[in-house]
Amino acid sequence: MQLRDQFGRFVRAFLGKSDQCQTDKLGTGVDTFLPFDECSDFSREVVQPIQL
Repeated sequence: MQLRDQFGRFVRAFLGKSDQCQTDKLGTGVDTFLPFDECSDFSREVVQPIQL
């Protein structure tokens, strides 16, 4: 279930604004807005474990 939640954040990051996205990067349970370049780094971290 946790991976599913992380993937949801990853998808929202790319469906969101191109200059920033909303993500729970710090794992606090509260989404925060980050510059998109930071979100891209986070998204890659999330995606790597579940690549096919």
